[in-house]
This record gives sequence, structure tokens and C-alpha cells, in this order.
Amino acid sequence: MKLSLFKSFVAVAFVAFLWVLTPDNAAACKGCFGAGSDPAMVRAIGASMVLLLGLIGFMGGGIFSFFKRSAERAQNALPGNQTTDD
Repeated sequence: MKLSLFKSFVAVAFVAFLWVLTPDNAAACKGCFGAGSDPAMVRAIGASMVLLLGLIGFMGGGIFSFFKRSAERAQNALPGNQTTDD
């Protein structure tokens, strides 16, 4: 059974996500963990982490989509040296 590249990527991402959730791998400073003395600082750090993770996800999705679309267009390219110019 042959997995497509996208399914393989999703499987690896899911396993990596589960690995990160294990308690042995979870480590955070007091500010990130929520035990800081200033609640406003804790909320700001939490919001900044969510924002940056969202930005990384958006950029990664865009890069992945670009290469996926490029591969699809390469598969549908005209055979030989034919062009569409008349």
C-alpha cells in the first residue's frame, strides 16, 4: 500500500504532535507555564506564543501549498516541446 506524500506528511505531523504532548517532553519557564507573579505578563506571553505559532503555521501552509501546486502543474504540463502559442 503506497501512501501519498501528503498522507505521509500528515502522519508524521500527528506523531510529532503526540510526542510533544508527552509529559517528559513538556518543559516551560514560570512565565510560560503560568506560575508568574504578574498575570498580565502571563497573558501577554500566552497571546504572543499563539500569534507566533499561528504565523508559523500560516507560512508553512503557504510554502507547502506552493510546492504541492507546483508538483501538480508539473504533472499536467504539455508533453514534449509543444506550446500553447498560436
